[in-house]
Amino acid sequence: MRKGLTTNVLIHMAVLIAVAIIPLAFLSYQHVTQTLKENTFDTLLKYTEERGRFESLMLVEAERNTELMKQQFHKNHKQRSEQDYADQFAYQTPVREGGKIGPHLDYQTHRDTGVIISDDFSVSSSLKVSLVDIIDVIETMGAAWKERFLASYFIADKYLVSMENVAVIINEKKTFSYGEMDIVKSGLPENNPSGELRWSAPYHDPIERLAMIGIINPLYVDGQYIGNMCQDILLNDMFDRLTQKQLEGTALAVVHKSGQLIAHSDPQIMAALVEEPGRFKLNESNDVDLKAIYEAVGKVDDEVVIVEPEDSQNIIVVAKMQGPEWYYITLYPKTLLESLAEATTQLFVFGALFLFLIEMILVFFVLRRKVVAPLNRLVVTTDEFVSGATPFIPEVEREDEIGVLGRSFIKMARRINDYSTNLENRVSERTRELVHARELAEAANQAKSEFLSNMSHEIRTPMNAVIGYAELLKMRLSDAKERRYIDTICSSSNNLLNLINDVLDLSKIEAGKMELRCTVNDVRTLLDEITEIFYAVSTEKGVDIRVEVADDVPQALILDRERVRQVLINLVGNAIKFTDVGHILVRVKSVGVPEVSQVNLIFEVEDSGVGISPEQQDRIFGVFEQVIDKNATFVGGTGLGLAISQRLVHMMDGQITVDSELGAGTTFTVKLSGLDIAALSELEQERTALNYDQINFEKATILIADDIDYNREILAEYIKSWGFNIVFAQNGIEVLEQVKARSLDLILLDMKMPKMDGYEVAERLQQNDLFREIPIIAVTASALKEDEEVISKLCDGYLRKPVQRIDLVKMLMDFLPHSLKETSSELGSVIQYSERELREQLLRLPEQWLNNAKSLAVLCQAEELKEILEAIRIEYPAVYVSINENLRDFRFDLILSDLKMAEEVG
Repeated sequence: MRKGLTTNVLIHMAVLIAVAIIPLAFLSYQHVTQTLKENTFDTLLKYTEERGRFESLMLVEAERNTELMKQQFHKNHKQRSEQDYADQFAYQTPVREGGKIGPHLDYQTHRDTGVIISDDFSVSSSLKVSLVDIIDVIETMGAAWKERFLASYFIADKYLVSMENVAVIINEKKTFSYGEMDIVKSGLPENNPSGELRWSAPYHDPIERLAMIGIINPLYVDGQYIGNMCQDILLNDMFDRLTQKQLEGTALAVVHKSGQLIAHSDPQIMAALVEEPGRFKLNESNDVDLKAIYEAVGKVDDEVVIVEPEDSQNIIVVAKMQGPEWYYITLYPKTLLESLAEATTQLFVFGALFLFLIEMILVFFVLRRKVVAPLNRLVVTTDEFVSGATPFIPEVEREDEIGVLGRSFIKMARRINDYSTNLENRVSERTRELVHARELAEAANQAKSEFLSNMSHEIRTPMNAVIGYAELLKMRLSDAKERRYIDTICSSSNNLLNLINDVLDLSKIEAGKMELRCTVNDVRTLLDEITEIFYAVSTEKGVDIRVEVADDVPQALILDRERVRQVLINLVGNAIKFTDVGHILVRVKSVGVPEVSQVNLIFEVEDSGVGISPEQQDRIFGVFEQVIDKNATFVGGTGLGLAISQRLVHMMDGQITVDSELGAGTTFTVKLSGLDIAALSELEQERTALNYDQINFEKATILIADDIDYNREILAEYIKSWGFNIVFAQNGIEVLEQVKARSLDLILLDMKMPKMDGYEVAERLQQNDLFREIPIIAVTASALKEDEEVISKLCDGYLRKPVQRIDLVKMLMDFLPHSLKETSSELGSVIQYSERELREQLLRLPEQWLNNAKSLAVLCQAEELKEILEAIRIEYPAVYVSINENLRDFRFDLILSDLKMAEEVG
């Protein structure tokens, strides 16, 4: 669904304002929080300081009262005579009311101010004088303060001066001792040598059930300590104010410097403190807030302090009180501050959103009228113009952006009208050019494919005859020298075939149609094969070819044997071409890949030839590039070998480099990375030769179809030893006639024949239910990937010319019934060895054994020769296999030829 301009603008505005409001709200929250925090801190500081000062008033007044009583005592003491003291001292304690408060304790209430003295204490005359003045001070001043203070009294170990109607605890024997009471001990000279004011700890009056604290002012007469002038201050009023008068959400407390909790605004805690003062020690509490209060108290001197403990949920304000070492505490929850900040911020954000909504409504109506309506008219006009109609385009009088857009549209419409007049002709002309160019490119590509196909067919067809007849001759010749001539013919033919393959390979690589076929291979056997190929030409030039394989190179590796062989043949062939004196060294080494069964294989082909200049090193891997040796004769070549080698190495995820110096030789290095290591059993299976004598094919009729006589003859010669019924055809029409005339078991079909080619024959046979089950093996000289793909769909198998006998036999084994003859262990599967391996082992044969074997071969004594063969089976396996094979065919002439060669060379 298409969104209108107004909707898009409003959405964009909403997004932009939302993007602005979010950080603004965050900043506002931070600012409001900080401002509220500062204001709250100021309020808390003032509140705590004022409350602490207010609660200190009575404590300060009590200090002043006791000091006034001391001063009045000393004043009276100086003015009275001794007779006055004697007359006024009376030791009477009339009991008005009383009762039991414990197992052995009574309380008595004095009607008048008087003194209580323990019966076991004797009052001295000097003390009597002092007690009279004390009674007078207590009676006069204590009575005046009774409305504000609970009691004023004088106390020592064995006597007490108290006000009237004050309950005093004594025992039933009228003896007592106050010496262990804190209010007495705090004034003793040994505990208060300076005689300063002291405060008792809060305590609970069990009679009146009141919480109070006492102030202690030691009294000395003529330097002699006689007791403490005291006053009790009732704490219940202060406790009530703590629990009933605090700021909303806050908690209040009064704490002694030592960590003793005096009072708390929590009613439950307060009730416990009234019953048992001093029961809570902040430094011994597990409560986080109480511990934080204790730590905050330690930071206060005379000022008011505010702290924010990280592990506490409260802000703590501490103010020191006057009088006892008490501190007034206010606990303010942090969450309360945060909630106030959030509420303020929300009010701000909601207000901003409301204003934004009003603005959006106004923008909506303005956009609809001033922008969207003109644009809609322009859209309608544009649609009419696009549909091919000629719309009415009015003149635009507006001077804003909409007016500029309208005038630009008018100009564009006029230009489009002008361009449309010539555009169709130009498009038609360009289309014809592109079609023609495509036809030329397709024709060129088709011509290239046809040329490569024809060249492959025209060259491979005669090469099939050359190689085929050479292989047939080799099967019939026994003379080693003649067999070597045939080997040379085969080698030269293969070189010519390699030239054809180079051109075809380059074409495949450029088209991206080259494929790798990796199998299990022994690098050492591959190098032996390569040195065997170049043995004759290197011997003729007097250049020594050596191979060095590191001991750590695995024997069985998975790689594309044909492509690696092709690369090494190119490199070794180039080395021989440009080396007239010296050596050619092929080195192989490996580097293991950690934690996997892989190796990086490195081939180095080093020669002592003419070398390559730095300028030529930069371009020798180009197509049709050749090394030019000004001092040497023309060496030939197509200039494709190194180009193909480089591309093949890259296909195998490898690298190829060159290091050379003019006159000092050249070294080519090929590095193949990540080659998998195979089991030796797989390698032995790959190396096991096909023993034709073991194969026993059942009777079968085979049709060989080819328009060239010698091609048919070669294929027939390859397989005639098995007694097949072989029939022939020269074209596709004859093939169809033969198929109808007799029952065929297999067809060897050339794909290019006159009158009707093999493609059409195969297609017709596939379409016929009677003949589609006959296996068809395509025999073709084509090497193009496209041809192979078509053939694979029409035929059951594929052989490329020139056809090797072993390839043909293996193909027949895939489609024709056969069995393998059982042989003794001595004549079982035979491992293939190269000519070079055989020659090297013949040269190392012991002379005595060589003479014995030669004598037995001359006499044709097969059994005796088999017996002495066992002596060399392990050390000379190539000689053992060669002689054993010839013994099976009773070819003592070939055995003597090999032994004679060993004797002559030795």
